[in-house]
Amino acid sequence: MSQLSPLLEEKLSRCCELPTLPAAAAKILDLAQNPVATMGQVADVVGMDPALATKLLRIANSPLYGQRRQSSNLRQAVMLMGLNSTLMLALSFSLYSSLSDNQQQAFDYTRFWRRSLLASIAARILAAETSEVSPEDAFLAALLQDIGMAVLDKALDGFYPPSAEGRNNHDELLAHEMQQLGHDHASVGAWLLERWSFPAHLAEAVSASHQLSPAFSLCDVTTLADCIALSGRIADGFMTADGRPPSQADDPSSNLSGSLEAVLDATAAEIPAIEELFNMSLIDGQCNDGLLSHAKEVTLIRSLHNSEQIEHSLIRLKDAEERAEQLEEATRRDHLTGVWNRSHFDNILKDEFLQSRKNGWPLSVLFIDLDKFKNINDSFGHAFGDQVLRFAANILKSNIRSQDSVFRFGGEEFVLILPGSDTKGAKIIGARIVEAFRNNRYPTKADTSISLSASVGMATLDGQHDFNTATELLNAADMAMYRAKKSGGNQMA
Repeated sequence: MSQLSPLLEEKLSRCCELPTLPAAAAKILDLAQNPVATMGQVADVVGMDPALATKLLRIANSPLYGQRRQSSNLRQAVMLMGLNSTLMLALSFSLYSSLSDNQQQAFDYTRFWRRSLLASIAARILAAETSEVSPEDAFLAALLQDIGMAVLDKALDGFYPPSAEGRNNHDELLAHEMQQLGHDHASVGAWLLERWSFPAHLAEAVSASHQLSPAFSLCDVTTLADCIALSGRIADGFMTADGRPPSQADDPSSNLSGSLEAVLDATAAEIPAIEELFNMSLIDGQCNDGLLSHAKEVTLIRSLHNSEQIEHSLIRLKDAEERAEQLEEATRRDHLTGVWNRSHFDNILKDEFLQSRKNGWPLSVLFIDLDKFKNINDSFGHAFGDQVLRFAANILKSNIRSQDSVFRFGGEEFVLILPGSDTKGAKIIGARIVEAFRNNRYPTKADTSISLSASVGMATLDGQHDFNTATELLNAADMAMYRAKKSGGNQMA
């Protein structure tokens, strides 16, 4: 990462008007660098800022994440997006809100933020095409890649001439910076992020945001720095000086890779959602199609070639990503039934229990044991018994809510974790499961079928029932299951 000259660093350090890290952003940044931070802690910090909490709920339910289940509260939004995604997006919102309110007339901050947000959209999409880069890390780093311009504007009065700024020519601005300072704003931005104690990988990506070769192609995008560098070029394609993007006929040499064209189309598709979330118009709606055409004709994109090779590279990257995800999930799955395994259950129950105690959310556990399963193994063999276990797991998965989880506890025993479910809700799910087993018979090889039934035990942590540990909650459900079994089975207790 390029170091600033001592003279420039001294000038910047002495400036009392440099952008400062907002208090909320500082707390979020601390959590982001805490390896044992929990979702509950994140929800607590974000919940202290109602405006920030509202934005995260909106983005969780926006088209960016809308393909999954909808979130009705902040905790669900955090669980949906994941810990790192929530932290990075919360940090992005907090920084934008703080820094966009502190503007000077000499520098056009509207255009500054337009480019930053357009780059953020593109970087997030580019990161999703790799197997190594977090889309939310890319979104935040791209949002901050030009923050050094705000630093120079405040530290060096009148630094940017109106002619360069007015034409919004990013390359011209870079040339002006190098001529006057021997450094560009990317180096200055990285210096500021280090001053704010940002993670090194984010500062390094900002520092390298202009290091892109003319022959760069989409298959070369493998790191966070690659995503940020290319995102700026894509943003420049959407930004026009006169509001009248050139037509395809203006440049017949355009040779656009189909893969990158899809990235640009995806960027354009996400612009309305980001405009709404950040309350800023990024492009002129009347010339949206023209701007997209222009974005496809910028110098960098014209240099992309060998689309077939690029497609194959992307397919390989995607395959590698999918294999890694499959391997990670396989360690948490029961190899026979496909539901979550006992090891994963212990971790999830502990986390859900802590969050329930801390935030006052109800939490229910159902302990399920298949009745007379030993008779099935003795009569039909263990291979047949394994098929019945898989059948039972499918029954359980088909009768729970989207936020509930099924775990194989051992043998013919299963456990359900029902976050946010009180006693009434848990009874409804438990009764549904008992009835589902009664109504489903499993066929045998002799063209007959066997009946199935299950004993279900329930325990709930809420205002009326308290447990000191997650183990006590589980044991209570286990004991309730044994009461159901002693009463003849095929019921819930």
